[in-house]
Amino acid sequence: MSQRYDKILVHAPTWIGDLVMATAAFQDLRKAFPESRITLLLRPGREQVVAGARYYDDTICDRSSGSLKRIWNCLLYTSDAADEGLGVDLGGRRI
Repeated sequence: MSQRYDKILVHAPTWIGDLVMATAAFQDLRKAFPESRITLLLRPGREQVVAGARYYDDTICDRSSGSLKRIWNCLLYTSDAADEGLGVDLGGRRI
């Protein structure tokens, strides 16, 4: 990818099994954007699943009851990336 992003927020899967399966995609994201600051948005208790991994720089624990999900969906549909046709394929779902 020729585009550069300073910061990337990844809304990680909620279910632990899905989070484990997504780690390969997170590693690919780090390879594609090695200079970016990658932050994982996780549900409480999921920090231990990704502890010690090198594919992210920081985590945010989402203790809300859905408000961040609504904000996230809004960001997906209004971002410049959507306007430019850019996306990331995570598990067969293009976002």
